[in-house]
Amino acid sequence: MNRAIVVATDGRAEAAGALRVAQALAQRDGRPVVVLSVLEPLALYGALSPDVASDYRAEAEAGSREALRARVEAQLAAVAGGPAAGWEVHQGVGRTAPTIASFAHEQHAALIVLGHAPRHGVERWVAGETAVRVMQMAHVPVLAVPPEAQALPRRALVAVDFSEFSRQAALWALGLLEPDGELHLAHALSLPVDPLSGALGSDWLAATRASAHKQLDELCAALRGSRRVHVQPHLRLGDAAATLLDLADELGIELLAAGSHGRGFFGRLLLGSTSTRLARAARCAVLVVPPPTLPEELRQVPRDEYEPPAAEPPSDEAVGNYPPSHEPLRR
Repeated sequence: MNRAIVVATDGRAEAAGALRVAQALAQRDGRPVVVLSVLEPLALYGALSPDVASDYRAEAEAGSREALRARVEAQLAAVAGGPAAGWEVHQGVGRTAPTIASFAHEQHAALIVLGHAPRHGVERWVAGETAVRVMQMAHVPVLAVPPEAQALPRRALVAVDFSEFSRQAALWALGLLEPDGELHLAHALSLPVDPLSGALGSDWLAATRASAHKQLDELCAALRGSRRVHVQPHLRLGDAAATLLDLADELGIELLAAGSHGRGFFGRLLLGSTSTRLARAARCAVLVVPPPTLPEELRQVPRDEYEPPAAEPPSDEAVGNYPPSHEPLRR
């Protein structure tokens, strides 16, 4: 089954790069593209009666739906051009992040692609952090692309902690790269402090360095045999997210990739997670590859009504067979 790429857009400039990258992936790999736009429900406040409020909401949402549809169609014509004529275009109503995550699951999508621009401070909360929230909820790999992106990346950096999660992130990053690209694997060592002397244990550091170098070299060797890509290891000391962001700037990285450990739905919402910090601060595209099992919380998200109607939700048996969607696009 040739799983689709779901690209989410509201027709604004922030999603232009996502559309171009989705188009490049579709043309390279022969995958279908499904476009989703989401209309947030209108919140009404005040002393309106329930009947009046309902009529007003229906009228306002009808106008908003048409405006959103027109904006998305205009963007598809301007950015994606002719190929977009064959793309399915859906519209959903609901909270943006869970609607995107649920829709991608229902479509058995291979990948979610959406726009992303790094924000800081108050601007972050005003903007709603849609890309980050989708990464936190989805159990489909999510690729957040900056608006200026024109093509697939040539240099990728993967956060490696030697778990199966980071190995999958490395495979996905490899599959997204252009031929003859560069894949950089980085592991950051957090340094423990001796509570009595306040000094680092030199024996521990030497042993840990040696073990990390060995595992990085083994992973690089395995990935070098997959595709014609230059693979290089990096071992750094310090906080993982800060170290990776500095290294990405140093190397001119176009894609940062990380795995999500999936320690429960609410655990993934913690602000301190490495993948979330990377997604918030990176100036390049960010790929987060989650575990392939669907969390109970996402199963309980009410289905929204899409136009045209989406397929029925996968059965428990289909959910059990969901991991194949995590196979990288290309190896």
